[in-house]
Amino acid sequence: MDVPTRLAAYFDGADTRPITEDAARDEGRRLLTGALRVQGEGELGVDAEALALAALLFWCRWIESPNDHDDPDCQTAYRLYKVLLAVDPDAEVPPQLAGPLSDPANDEQLPELLHNESRDLIDDSLRQFDDIAVDLGIVLGRCAVALTPSGTPDHAEFSCNLGAGVFARYRHHSDEKDLDEAVALFRSAAGSGFGQPAEQARYWANLGVALHTRFQRGAQAADLAESVHAHRRALRHLPQESRYRSQYAAVLHTRFETGGRPRDLDRAIAHAQDSEAMGKTNLALMLRHRFEQRGSIDDLQLSVTLLQEILACTGPGEPDGARRMSALASSLNMRFTALADLADLDAAVDLHRSAVRTARGSDPQRLAYLSNLGHALHDRYDERGDYADLSEAIAAYDEAGRPDDPVRAGNQANVLAARFEHLDDIADLDRALQAYLAALAALAALPRTHIHRGSHLSNLGGIWFERFQRTQDPADLAESITSHRAAVRCTPPGHLDRSRRQVNLAMAVDSRHQLTGEPADLDEAIDLHRNAYRGAPPARRQHHGSGLAIALHLRFHLRGREADLAECIRLLREAVDCRPDHPDRPRRRTLLASALVTRHSETSDPAALTEAVALMRDAVAATPPRHVERIGRQTMLGSTLTKTGEPALVAEAVEVLRAVADLPDVSSPRSHRLRTLGDALHDWWELTGATPDLVAAIDAYRRAIAATGTTDPDQALNEYDLATVLAALADATGRPEHRREAVAVYRDAAHHPTAAVSIRIHAAGEWAAQALVLDEPGSAAEAFTVAVDLLPQLAWTGLDRRDQEKALTSWNTLASDAAAAALSAQSPDQAVELGERGRSLMWEQQLRLHREAHHLAARHPRLAARLDRARQRLLASGR
Repeated sequence: MDVPTRLAAYFDGADTRPITEDAARDEGRRLLTGALRVQGEGELGVDAEALALAALLFWCRWIESPNDHDDPDCQTAYRLYKVLLAVDPDAEVPPQLAGPLSDPANDEQLPELLHNESRDLIDDSLRQFDDIAVDLGIVLGRCAVALTPSGTPDHAEFSCNLGAGVFARYRHHSDEKDLDEAVALFRSAAGSGFGQPAEQARYWANLGVALHTRFQRGAQAADLAESVHAHRRALRHLPQESRYRSQYAAVLHTRFETGGRPRDLDRAIAHAQDSEAMGKTNLALMLRHRFEQRGSIDDLQLSVTLLQEILACTGPGEPDGARRMSALASSLNMRFTALADLADLDAAVDLHRSAVRTARGSDPQRLAYLSNLGHALHDRYDERGDYADLSEAIAAYDEAGRPDDPVRAGNQANVLAARFEHLDDIADLDRALQAYLAALAALAALPRTHIHRGSHLSNLGGIWFERFQRTQDPADLAESITSHRAAVRCTPPGHLDRSRRQVNLAMAVDSRHQLTGEPADLDEAIDLHRNAYRGAPPARRQHHGSGLAIALHLRFHLRGREADLAECIRLLREAVDCRPDHPDRPRRRTLLASALVTRHSETSDPAALTEAVALMRDAVAATPPRHVERIGRQTMLGSTLTKTGEPALVAEAVEVLRAVADLPDVSSPRSHRLRTLGDALHDWWELTGATPDLVAAIDAYRRAIAATGTTDPDQALNEYDLATVLAALADATGRPEHRREAVAVYRDAAHHPTAAVSIRIHAAGEWAAQALVLDEPGSAAEAFTVAVDLLPQLAWTGLDRRDQEKALTSWNTLASDAAAAALSAQSPDQAVELGERGRSLMWEQQLRLHREAHHLAARHPRLAARLDRARQRLLASGR
């Protein structure tokens, strides 16, 4: 119903609703929005008929519900009639207004009338946003500014008011043109120099807030720098105004996020003294950031307390309610990470859901709320393993759409990678890579000092690592290591995520060790894991401990250091002591079982093997049928059962391993399953003596070799096992061709460049032994030569003296055996050489260190001098 129709209905009947309902007020404002406009050079264009109708409508509204003359409807009617008389002195006005309108004391000029009405509309909209009111306020404000000469106090005040209206509309609708106009209007007001200290402070503060907002949208450094300057100017005029101090604090906080300077964060917290809800919310966010950077739990507890107090005072429908819910949820999520209280995580998920439901559809932060919800659900999935949480997390990210924020993009990639791990669907990994590309594009726009750069780099490294695990492409692994190393470098000590980033780097470096066999990589990975374990918050300590245990277990296999195995088992016992429903419990039990199997192989302790079997049965039973790790755990169960040597359990192992050997599964390589089946069949043959079982083992090993890449370090182990059963078949059948093939396969294993040195040297030793059985001393001498050549790598200079000696203990007769084989092959010179090389190995290692130090001194004398001082201190300490 338009305004003329409403007025006609009102004057024709006794029903006042056509003019008193809220819709009537809105129609009157719409009519006014089109009735006034700026035209030409600062001239006012007026539709007098529409203006008169609107004025009459608001006058009648006041007549029907008369309050005092300060009532908004009365004030609006008075101002509209004043404007109408200015453009049409003969216009008809209500008799009750004739006197006030003609009173010389009411000498407001036209621009002031328009400004006052605009100001009231905009102020009301700042408390409760109203599109119609703010649009009319902006129209009236534009008219007031256009009719006022520039370079005057009124022009500055009117520009500031108009800027407030345009900025309010931007915050509701996110139109960049409104934001740019608000900045220009505030800049004009602030630069004018007019006004008392309170007015000038308000102009500069408004400019600072608008520039800060534009920086958050466009990341232009000039906007942030000018915002800092504007807020400082505001505080020069009113240094104790808490609202302006809080706004300045918010800008310093943003500068800290961008530049990473701790001083900015401390100063921001010191200035954040505003008792209003928004200021206290900002303070809580700053405290959470400081906890994340430095680890003081008091900061996080205060952040949670502040946000709980603010939310308790937040009424339904309050515009900032969704932001406050999301902020409290994020702080609770972080407190869960720090203190491992699942109630915090559950509360965080519920609050994030409420924030998403409460946020307006036009709220530009709603996408961030959805992303935060996805992040919390992902964390809860990691803790409880409930696939429904993972599905809801992905749905939240899908609703948020393709993110342009690198944090959200990285989090989306992480949750997709988690579903890939759960369901082994390559489409999830492809989508994760697409999300990574979005994160990479967003990351490029950030300054190198941005405090979130570490998280972006960590996410990027994680996706490269997932890709490497699928492709086994060394280039993907190199990218992962580069990204993870950069993430650790830009994460300060005490940061909540430093331990997790160290673990990510450790896993990537450890994978490079497995790919290349470089011993230094394994040592670096262990150092990283240990530092992460020591610095981990309680919620991550057990997880990081299991990662350290894996690396220690591997090093024990390669170097035989008993302390590594003991520490590994201790850490894993600590890790399995978690909630019975913890989703990582089956994995940790599998790792402990593997370590106990190793202890059994070293000590022949039957209790260790019995415990390992029980652990593996529990782990398999707790793993869902479609879980990506189920086949790998079934394989481990079969391997553990085989090692018991009990006929019934070995037979069970063969059946378990046959069932999974040829299943498609990328998490447990088929070659590994086939090799494990071969091991079980070999052990079953030793129990039964039936040649078909040995032939079946040979077939399993051949298939394992066929399924393994030629550069894979595990290929040497496949070859070693195949050669072992071929030699056993030769012993069982008396057919020398099987032994000759065993020699050839051992030779291939001994020469495999990427395999562990321990496997290669064992392969060379068995090659020599089988060659001697075949009465081929020349082949045996060649094998012993290969073994002696590998000794320096087994006792490499990176080991301390004790570990070097231990590594060589098992091979203390190798040099003499090699010399004897050379003599049998009629090569006395070779015999002497092999004997001397074996005997002088330790001295050669020491001389090599001296030569390398000499070269270092020649090229980098200052570095060599520092190394020599460190050597002298170590010698003095007796180590």
